[in-house]
Amino acid sequence: MIPAAIRRELGLESGEPLLARVENGRVVLESRRADARRARGALRGLVGEAGLGEMLGAERRAEAALEAAEADRDAAAIAAARESLRRL
Repeated sequence: MIPAAIRRELGLESGEPLLARVENGRVVLESRRADARRARGALRGLVGEAGLGEMLGAERRAEAALEAAEADRDAAAIAAARESLRRL
């Protein structure tokens, strides 16, 4: 049980489910909201300045270019499209 004062400080409701993990030999309890914020922050770090949507759009465009090049049997375009995908 988590004391009411701590729940209030963290913005937790009584009975709200918490996620538990071990971090550096300590047990960390975290709300789902806090876990989602942490995950979004980690994703932002992975995709850099570009948003996740931009990254997915670039990947889809590169895959479409690869499919078109393969359909046309254009070796140079296939190589360029594969290189674009590799850089993503």
